[in-house]
This record gives sequence, structure tokens and C-alpha cells, in this order.
Amino acid sequence: MLRRCLPSLWLAACLLTACQPVATLPPAATVPSPAPPIATSIPYADAIQFALIGETHLTNVWAYYDEPGAAYNNRAVQAEFWPSLFRISPVTGAFEPYLAGTHSPLEPDSGFLASTVTLRANLFWSDGSPLTAEDVAFTVNSALKFNLGFDWSAAYNADILDHAAALSPQTVRFYFRTQPSIEQWQYGALQGAVVQAAFWRPKLMEAESLLAPNPNIDQDILALQNERALLELELKDLLAQLALFDSSSSDFADVNTRIYARQDEINGLDIRIENKRAEKESAFAAARQKLYGLSAQGEPTFGPFTASRRGADEFENIINPFFPLTPPNFERAVYRVYPDEESATRALFAGEINVVLDEDGVTPPREGEVGVAPQKIAFAKSNLRVIAFNLNRPFMADVNLRRAIACMGDGRMISSVHYPDGLILSASQFGVESEAFFPCAGMPVSERIAESVKIMKEAGYSWDVEPGWDGAARRGSGLKRGGESFPPITLLVAEQDPLRVHEATLVVDWLNVLGLNAGLEGMDATDVFFRVYESGDFDMAILGWRLARLPSYLCEWFGGFNPFGYARAELTQHCDAFTSALDLDVARREAVVIESLLAQDLPLAPLYSEVGYDLYAGVTYPFSNVLEGVTGMYGAPWLAIPVLR
Repeated sequence: MLRRCLPSLWLAACLLTACQPVATLPPAATVPSPAPPIATSIPYADAIQFALIGETHLTNVWAYYDEPGAAYNNRAVQAEFWPSLFRISPVTGAFEPYLAGTHSPLEPDSGFLASTVTLRANLFWSDGSPLTAEDVAFTVNSALKFNLGFDWSAAYNADILDHAAALSPQTVRFYFRTQPSIEQWQYGALQGAVVQAAFWRPKLMEAESLLAPNPNIDQDILALQNERALLELELKDLLAQLALFDSSSSDFADVNTRIYARQDEINGLDIRIENKRAEKESAFAAARQKLYGLSAQGEPTFGPFTASRRGADEFENIINPFFPLTPPNFERAVYRVYPDEESATRALFAGEINVVLDEDGVTPPREGEVGVAPQKIAFAKSNLRVIAFNLNRPFMADVNLRRAIACMGDGRMISSVHYPDGLILSASQFGVESEAFFPCAGMPVSERIAESVKIMKEAGYSWDVEPGWDGAARRGSGLKRGGESFPPITLLVAEQDPLRVHEATLVVDWLNVLGLNAGLEGMDATDVFFRVYESGDFDMAILGWRLARLPSYLCEWFGGFNPFGYARAELTQHCDAFTSALDLDVARREAVVIESLLAQDLPLAPLYSEVGYDLYAGVTYPFSNVLEGVTGMYGAPWLAIPVLR
């Protein structure tokens, strides 16, 4: 899955009791007193200062979670402004309540599958007005009405989610057309953003008016589709009749003429249906454009911080006094825009800012920099690179050879990349540690060579000169199996990526240590894609994916069209159980089993993921070893702790 993940808040240590008694909310006109500060021994400071690199343009919430608002700086300044019912902790990967306390099992209801979500009591927007189930229902139905994309559609999927309804101030019911998967429910609707209905409802009216230049367009499309279906049935009957007549008879000619006429009618209906759909999409596009341009000035939000001062190259958020959870350790979060990373880093060393934010992490500072000594923290990115094997090649179909290759793997020679031992990169990704270590995990190079040679010898391979280790790798030669020489093999790699090419070179070197007579073929990434996914003309290839938090990719790699030639009935059964699971614990157990099967069979093996760097000074964070790091949490000002001098 290539979809951008929704921002997350670490709540494991600060959530209030999830299931609380239902309380009567104050009337909408009543503004409660801000929550009193929570006593804490953690240091407190006035402001945390962030450096943003490059142009920064803020959007409203509708664009923020859609493609027009996906720019990193926009996401960073407004991170955690809009709540969700549940969240995935970026630190532990745990599924946690946020606005909600509970959700009921899905059950049949009026032709739908429905679930009721109960909100926690006494929730308020940043203006002190109650946050209620009506806000949730309004947000869901608005996203569906405008057919919004990107993170909106990931949460509120119009293909399966029909609508939501507020049953009371603290209960909202979701109505699905079909059974939602965990991706569509726990990782979808339950994590979708929520906005304040009172602020946005009147603003949306003008955009909504653009949705229906023809209010009957859906009925028109349905009527045309029904007419087409009837013609399809008639055409099918005519084709059956045609088979009963001699091709030289007048009856055959008559039926054949009617067949062509019906096909022409169907073709005409297809054009009319497509034109109606284009008309509808044009209306959607115009309405969405209007929606994205609506002013959000004065919008109430929910989160540790809320919007304050806005300038051309500086943005400020202030603490939200109505936030019900543990407050941040800073009164303000200030974001300053710098033209490039070098100027931002100079400002960090000068003590002008605390954290440098850049989407891919920052370049580590040079030795000997003068000024404030920053923390340089490496983090693993979620862009996994793997070695994929073509099991349709007879020599690659041998799992023992693949195990020996995976055992040798990359040689673990580069300090600037992360070498995972599994396909689930971190517990912070899905709440489970990878338990399916691939061959030779944790072994030094000398032991890897010995283990690879052992695997191959036990499988019937032999060499004229056996590989080994004499303080350095000793290259093998004359590799044979069953008396037959092993054929040359080629590793494909996208040549646009220097790091991928460098790693591929190391892999080929190690393959040749094993005596495999391996070569490297660099080409354009589109050509690699074609060779793997279209023509199937490859032995091995280095492929890359950006991994989502939900590891459904473990099954997607081998479902449907499978370019690797890999199939295992047991894997299919567990993938079916994973995708149909309604309980996260069940899904986690299935993911562990699936990863273990892949580690046994090795249609592909993890190679590396890139490393980024967080750079900060004067602050610290209460966690480490988190996938995508502080950068992936947009600097997490709600978690940062000042270092007081």
C-alpha cells in the first residue's frame, strides 16, 4: 500500500480511562472553564522552535487530508489539529481509544452492517464548545458526499461505507454496505479525521450546490445501466439462437442482423453512461475545488495545540486549554521557514531553533561544527528494499539455494542503511515484533559464509573450489549440482537509485563468493518493472515498497497476478484469515504466521531500508527506535521535553 499514513499521537501513557459513564454535556452556548494544568515533574518551557525547509502553504482540513494538502510542511504545522475516534500509537503500534471509548460488534441493521461507537464524556473543541457524535457523522457524510480522496477515502471508503448517523450526543453509528476489513474499519473509519460541524456546515453549502447540476444524474446512470443489462440478456439469447440455424439460411441472417443491432445499442448506451459519469465527476471536481478553497480562519480544533499567529514565513500554535489529556510541556510551538537545510542547520547550531524538520530527515552535521551540540538520532524509514526471486526459473525454484543467498544477503556493509531481519520492520508499525527472522539473522560475515556453504552442500551442490573464510571471504568456483554446472544468473536493479545500485553491487559480490557466477544489470526503473511484472524475464531483482502500518502487503505481493511464481495453499489460507479478521489480535497472529511462512519459503528476502536522521537540540523525547522517527511525527511538539540549562 502506497497510501500516506494519518498522523498519530502517542497516548499509551496519558489516556484517561477509556470506558467512562455517560455524562450530560453542557448546552452548546455554555463555555466550560479550561482544564486545570496537570501536575507534572517534567520541565516546562515557553516555546519549542521548529525549522521548516522550503515553501510552506497551509490548507484547510478538507485539502489537508486529500492530495492538495499532502505537503510535509503543511502537515507538520497543523499536525494533531483534528481528532479521530481511535489511533495507532506510533511508538508501540497499539490500537488505542482517543475520542471513543468503545465500539460495538458489526451487526445487520436495515440492510446494512452497522456498529455503534460511544464517545468519551466531556470532550470540547478549542473554543470550549462540546465535541459530539454529530461532528463525527457530519464529517463522515461530508467526505462521502464530496467523494474525497487520499486519506479521506482511506478512512471513509465510499465503496463500502454508506453513511454515519448520530444516535445521541455521545453515540454515532456507522452503516456499511458490505463487511469491512480491518483496513477499512479499525485502520479506516475508526481513524478518520473529525471536524466541527457547527463551523463547517454553513460554509459547505456553496460547494454542495456544485455537486448536482443534474439532481437526477445517479438515477439516470442507474436507468441506463439497467437498460444495458436487459440488452445484454437479449444479446445472449440471440447468440444462442444463432447456433441453431444454418449459416446460409434466412433465419441465420435475420438473427445475425438483430445481434449487430443490439450490440450497436449496447455500445451507444456505454457512451451515454460514460458521458453521464464524466458529467458527474466534473461536478465533483468543481465542488472539491471550491471546498479546498474555503477559509478555515477561526476554526475550532481538538488537540494539544491550536492555531494562533500566521505569517509569511513563521507560524505559531498555542496550547489548547480544553485538551483533556496530558498537556504539552511547551506553551507554544513556533515554525520558522528556511530556504534550505544548510541555513536551518546553522540556526540550530546558533540556538535559534530546537528541531529541523524535513520529510526525508536531515543530513547529519559535519564534525567540528561550532555552537549548540545537537542530538543526531538515526531512524529506519518504511521504504523496504527486497531481493525478489523468480521461482519460474528452474534453478531459482530450489528453496535451499534461495536460503543460501538470503543468508549471504547484503553482507551488511553499509552503516547508512537499516538491515531488517523480517518484513515487519518495527513493533511501532503493527504492534508486534518481527518473529520470522530470515536465514542467518544476527550472524557475522564469517558464520554467514559457513552456513550458506552448509545449506548448499546438504542440498547437493559442490564446487571445484569451495567458498570459505580466511580472515576474508574466499571465493568459490566451479559450482555444480548433480554434476551439472550452475548457469549464470543476473540481478536487475533500477540504476536511478545510487544506494540501490551500491547495495546490488555488494549482493552480486557475495553471490560470486558463493560461486554463483552472478552479474548485475542496471536499467531504468520502468524497465525493471516491466521485466518483473509483465514479461517475467528475470532471475533476481531488487524491488522497493513503502510499507503501510497495516502489513497487508505480506499477502498483496502474492495475490492475484503473481510475478514471482510462488504459491502455497497454507499461505493463502492464512492470508484469507488475515484479510477477513475482525479482531486486531487475530490479524496480528495471522501476520506473524504469514511472515514465518515467507521466511521459510523465501520468494523474496528483506535487504535494507533507508536511514534518516532527526536533528534537535534543547529538547528530548520519551522514546527511541521508532519507524520514521520524530520526523514521521512532524516533530511531535506534544511529546517533546525541554532540556533546561
